[in-house]
Amino acid sequence: MLVQLRKHRNQVERIFSNTESKYLDWLKFLAWGIITVWIISSVGMLLYNFSGFKIPQYGGEAGNLALCGLIFLIGYFGVRQEDIFNFIKKEGSAISTQEITLNIETELSNDKTRLVGILSEEKPIPKVLNDKYKNSGLSRQKSLELFEALTTLMQDKKPYQESDLTLFTLAKQLKIHPNHLSQRINQYNNQNFFDYINEHRVNDVKEALLCAKYDNHSFLGIAHEFGFNSKASFNRAFKKFTGVTPSEFKKTAH
Repeated sequence: MLVQLRKHRNQVERIFSNTESKYLDWLKFLAWGIITVWIISSVGMLLYNFSGFKIPQYGGEAGNLALCGLIFLIGYFGVRQEDIFNFIKKEGSAISTQEITLNIETELSNDKTRLVGILSEEKPIPKVLNDKYKNSGLSRQKSLELFEALTTLMQDKKPYQESDLTLFTLAKQLKIHPNHLSQRINQYNNQNFFDYINEHRVNDVKEALLCAKYDNHSFLGIAHEFGFNSKASFNRAFKKFTGVTPSEFKKTAH
C-alpha cells in the first residue's frame, strides 16, 4: 500500500497544480495503523504462549481497542475525502480524464494550424534538461514548438493563476495531448506539472510583495489572487522556490 501511495502522489503532482486533499496521506497513516494493530496482536500472542504473562485473549483487549480506533478513522477520513480524478463540465456532469484526453485528440485532428508562427521571432533555443523523452514520438522541432507555445501562453494569458488548473485543462488550451505537455515540461524544465505551475505562481507573488499596490494585502490574500488555494500550500511552495518564508522575503527586499 505504501508503494502505491507513493506512485499516487507522483501521479497527482503530474496532473494537478493544487494538491490539497489529493495526496491521500491519511491512507499512509492508516497503513501504519494496520501494521501497529498487527504488532500489538502478535506481541500479545507471543507473550501469552511463550512467557509468564497471561494476557487474556492474546492481548486481544488492547488489539481490539486499537482496531476499533482504526476502523473509526477509516470511516472519518473516507467520508471527508474529496473526489480526485473527476472533472466537471460547465453544465455540472462529471467527465473522466479519458474523456478529456479524447476531446483533446479530436481537436488536434481538426486543428492543422496549431503553433504556427511560434518560432517566427528570434528566441533563444531552450536547453534540454531531461532527455529521457527524446524517443517520445515527437521530433526535436515539434518539441521546441510545443514548449515555445506553452511559454508564450504562460507569459500572455497566465493560466497558472487559476487555482483549479490541471494538466488536462492546460493541454486543452494548447490543443495538445496531456502526455506531450507533461513530457515537454519535464524535458525543458526538469519539473513535474505541479512544480512548474507553482513556481510561476511564486514568481508572481514575489513581484506583488515588492509592489506598493499590495502593501495592505495579507499574504493569504495575495496567494489566493495568484492561484494558491491554501496558506499551507502557499508557504511550502514559496519556501521551496525562494529558500525563505514570505515574511522573510518581504523584510529583506525593503
